[in-house]
Amino acid sequence: MYSQDCILYRAPIRKPFSLRVLVLVVEDEAMISGFLGDVLTTMGHQVCASAQAEDEAVAAAQHTRPDLMIVDVNLSSGSGLAAIDRISRAGFLPHIPMSGDRATLAARDHAVTITKPFTERNLAGAIDRAMQTSYQPAR
Repeated sequence: MYSQDCILYRAPIRKPFSLRVLVLVVEDEAMISGFLGDVLTTMGHQVCASAQAEDEAVAAAQHTRPDLMIVDVNLSSGSGLAAIDRISRAGFLPHIPMSGDRATLAARDHAVTITKPFTERNLAGAIDRAMQTSYQPAR
């Protein structure tokens, strides 16, 4: 869980995003999906659903209404990038595309990405950036 005293990565002035985030994990490799679930739970977030395919991800997003999606771009059934596009048609949803191939991530314009393999610190920083960029406080 985030604390006010905890610095997950160095960034001037900004603190880690401290709200509990409901996360949809889209990953077709069970070991990585399990790792993500464990790390997200340790950080104080909640995995509201896991999906292994594009169509499953779209259905899960509609059913669970997550705050954030962490999406493998190369799924064995469908495309993670297509899942992000389809889900985003209903309205913007913060997302973190992930891949072991930096070129795949660089080819699309996403505010936040994560390259496999990643550390817990990398993941925490990506979540913070994704949520900070999308969070707009009431004025």
